[in-house]
Amino acid sequence: MNIGVFGDSFVAKHQYIEGKPTWWQNLKKKYGHDVECFGEAGSSIDYSAQLILEKHKNYDFIIWCVSNPPRVTVRHRADFKDISVHVTGRHSMYYDNFEIQKKIKIAEEYLLKVYNYPDGNFVSKCVIKYVEEQVPNMLMIPCFPDPWVETIDFNLFDLCQQESNFYFPNVGLADIYDNYNDTRAGHFTFTTHAVLSDLIANNLTPGIFRADYSLFPTPTEPITDIFIKK
Repeated sequence: MNIGVFGDSFVAKHQYIEGKPTWWQNLKKKYGHDVECFGEAGSSIDYSAQLILEKHKNYDFIIWCVSNPPRVTVRHRADFKDISVHVTGRHSMYYDNFEIQKKIKIAEEYLLKVYNYPDGNFVSKCVIKYVEEQVPNMLMIPCFPDPWVETIDFNLFDLCQQESNFYFPNVGLADIYDNYNDTRAGHFTFTTHAVLSDLIANNLTPGIFRADYSLFPTPTEPITDIFIKK
């Protein structure tokens, strides 16, 4: 099957560790699908939605790892090329192009001082629904509780938190990332990627992906291979 994969850092296209494929790479390596990935770390729901609408007819099936609402993609044209910079608002970003940096600063101020979460959550649901109607051959994988929190009890962020709890019991991911660099491609250990790829490969049907957290084993990798002190 020819599959296009879209989304944020849980499926970022440039992440690769030799000999340890991520879940979407396993769809190709283990299951023989022709997979092309367009995921970008920090990308917004709007960014992925537009990309899917632009490219979905090139594929038999689409997998969309759906991000959370409070993200803004800054678009700019410089040096005869279109540039997209994804702003999440958690940490200040710096770009060497002055005009792009001005836009990033405005986006960060907007997320900090103007952005209304309930409104943003509502708009995100509308965008997701529209894409779902236009792209019927699509599996959506929730990356965060929102905008699914009322109906879906599985998401990749909570799966990542569950795995991280093995190394840092009762410490939130945000606090971990303030002090450590996470070396896991796509935020998961190889063992979790392997299980996730099996579950997804066996559920390549349109709709929303669901799974039981208990299906994922305790990680076996030592902490020194996963988290590096900043």
